[in-house]
Amino acid sequence: MARMFVKVIVCIGIVWNSVQLSAFIKARPQNSLDEGDVSGVHSKLQFDNAGRPTNLRLAFLGDSTCRHIFLSLSWYLLSGNHINSNNKTRRLITGQFPTRKEYEQYILEMYNGTLACDCHTPEGPFIPWGRTHKIWSNIYFHPSITMDDDEEDQNFPGNFLTHITKPGYFEAHGHWEPSQIYANRTYTERVRNQEYPVGNFSWQGDWEQTIRHYIANLVPKPNYVVLNAGLWPHDLNETSLGKIRQALDDHGMVGIYKTTNKKFDESTTVLSQDDELGCQALHYCLNLSWTGLIRDENEFLDKKGHFGPNVNVNFTTQLLGLLKEISK
Repeated sequence: MARMFVKVIVCIGIVWNSVQLSAFIKARPQNSLDEGDVSGVHSKLQFDNAGRPTNLRLAFLGDSTCRHIFLSLSWYLLSGNHINSNNKTRRLITGQFPTRKEYEQYILEMYNGTLACDCHTPEGPFIPWGRTHKIWSNIYFHPSITMDDDEEDQNFPGNFLTHITKPGYFEAHGHWEPSQIYANRTYTERVRNQEYPVGNFSWQGDWEQTIRHYIANLVPKPNYVVLNAGLWPHDLNETSLGKIRQALDDHGMVGIYKTTNKKFDESTTVLSQDDELGCQALHYCLNLSWTGLIRDENEFLDKKGHFGPNVNVNFTTQLLGLLKEISK
């Protein structure tokens, strides 16, 4: 597999106060697309005057750290404003509801019908060991997901963002048909409030299988896939990453490896060996190692590597900058 490496440039300017982190982060790709892969990006990414993409088709595959970026990015695309730690939008990231069900319902209400969630998580700590069959959380965003069938444009204009939950080596799984969820309003309305028996999934798979058989069959198909094992034990090694890369190439999708958020006690910007492998294997790297510089406890939701709204806004800004670089 031929790869051409490009130096990573990360510029960080951090201004701290009690409620807000302001940072400018500019990151160049870790490694460039091989020439044969360029055909996978079927249309050049376009941006409006405010710098928001207007035709982004992107899927996240990972744990809650990926989901937080999904929520931060999709809210920005929907509202034109970033999630703000000083108003109610912060709860899209922070949660802080008595139950998980109330948190999920809050997210759906805030998105006002533009987001659909194939979701179920038991109350209590998120512990997948021995009960992955009880947990599923896959989210689909498109501003016109509720439009009538006779209004649908089969050219699929606008932004489409998907988040598929896969915590570490645990399987991804769910219930909804990838070819229907965006393309068929009747189907979407039928399944979005449906309850499913525990352990009864219509699809499931490891990293490669999920990319080949689910993400690649979304209509419209994502041009970009952002993935990371997150904060869980995982099986991302040279072999599995090679299979992931091949699956992405076979289906004409661009892979972006998101490095793992630094935990509160990791005051270093050095990439772990796992992250180095991920950045080398996929087409591009979203290098978040700068999170090792964050020492303010107020910016963390916990000390495990979950960050609040301010830092996730910076993740969003960095990802958008990387997408602009890719799309040039």
